Amino acid sequence: MAAGKQAVVNAQQMVKEVEKIGKSLGLKVEKRVKAGRTIWATDRNIKVVVEHASTRGKTKKSRVGIDCICQHGSGTAYHKFFSKAADIKKWPMDGIITYTGDGFTQEFKGVMDSYGSVPLNNLEQWLKTYYNMK
Repeated sequence: MAAGKQAVVNAQQMVKEVEKIGKSLGLKVEKRVKAGRTIWATDRNIKVVVEHASTRGKTKKSRVGIDCICQHGSGTAYHKFFSKAADIKKWPMDGIITYTGDGFTQEFKGVMDSYGSVPLNNLEQWLKTYYNMK
């Protein structure tokens, strides 16, 4: 984690880490952005939205939504991942899932990666590539 120094232990810390990464790259960062309703008829909130100021309003790629999954040990992230991946398709912008924690098997990390998810420790580089930054 380039932007922060301490290990992420829960989802709230993960959102803060994503925010730090975005700000360290000079991106505008918003948290808990409302984006319609989920398939369960609850409010859809995008955990973090980052925006590149130089492309604001000029291209669809000016904004990207980032959902976060943090899991240490066994838990429900396996079940939530696929609904999050489907939900992202309904966002009014491009979106990704970033994940961290030692509670995922290597096999499931491979599944998440095949859906375009990004490990938290690679998020900074992903954003640089997305926004064509050096």
